[in-house]
Amino acid sequence: MDVVGKNIDSTTLNVEWFAVTDGGESTLVHKQEVVLEGLQLPKVFELMRGQVKRNQMVYVKMTPRNRLGKSGDGVKSLPIQIKNQPISDLTVNLQSNRTGVDPQLGDSLSCNYQVNDFDGVDDVQIQYQWFDGEGKELEHFSGVQTISTCSDPTLLTYTCRVTASDGESQKIAEDQVTINRLEATKAPLMMFVVKPLLSQMEQGKVGLDEVCQSEARKSHKPGTYVAWFADTTYSPFKDMVRSSTGYIDKKGNVLARDWCQLTYEGMQQPITKLTSSREEFDFFTRTTTDGVFDGSCRAQSCGCTSTDQVPYGDNSLTIPKKQSNNIPTGNWANINAPELELCDNLHVVCIQLPAD
Repeated sequence: MDVVGKNIDSTTLNVEWFAVTDGGESTLVHKQEVVLEGLQLPKVFELMRGQVKRNQMVYVKMTPRNRLGKSGDGVKSLPIQIKNQPISDLTVNLQSNRTGVDPQLGDSLSCNYQVNDFDGVDDVQIQYQWFDGEGKELEHFSGVQTISTCSDPTLLTYTCRVTASDGESQKIAEDQVTINRLEATKAPLMMFVVKPLLSQMEQGKVGLDEVCQSEARKSHKPGTYVAWFADTTYSPFKDMVRSSTGYIDKKGNVLARDWCQLTYEGMQQPITKLTSSREEFDFFTRTTTDGVFDGSCRAQSCGCTSTDQVPYGDNSLTIPKKQSNNIPTGNWANINAPELELCDNLHVVCIQLPAD
């Protein structure tokens, strides 16, 4: 450009980009206002990334305006052609959605990338491919950036391959991660439902854990029990042991064969109370599907249940398979009511901790 490299003594620059046709006609394609503050004109070129097409003839008209708002004479460049520069670099990082710990079955994996493309045109296309540890492509994940490892509990090694292409140049990069298996507990972990007092609910996790332990003692159930409940420092997803041995009810009936069936595939049957077989409850969990703390979803009324305010299958932990043909009872609704608006009809789910 004629104007590249020149300094302009002003605070603001009005920039107009014009596309030039083969017949010499020009059309305004983009207009922007740039605050200079010592910015030289080569930087302005970077600011128009994505506004014009590659191999298109363009010119730019720049009109400076001083601190008093007075515009100077416009400076018009000679026509230039946006040329392709090959993609120079591509990096891929495969990460679990739990930070600070080794990835484990039940995590989600995200294929994050960073690409450098300096031709001034934001037209890089990204393609995702996933492979197992033997190099076989997992076609059901094709084109997906984030996957759930519970989709196939038999897989422990994943490779994500990213292809970046701008139509004329291409880069390919990949990253691999091996996740840990579920933990084999000495015995299946028991789960049940209990109704806390409002005062216990107001204590948050501490109060709800005590409700679970007290209910287990009254029913002569050995072991340590905590509530399936999350706050800003604790969540079942992050802090609970993920059992491969399974989860059972008070009678020893299987609720889920392992953590993946409990949180992803769908329980075999609903969770009930220790004192009755009732299945319809409104649960207070503060968690999303897999037990992650969710501080955004809140009950709109005390009657908020999984069949009305909470979307079907969205914010419930899992759906019992026997009830998959209709709106289920006994699933784990994300009530997450405000502390001062807790309802007296809410229950919590209690889960046994593994024995040492």
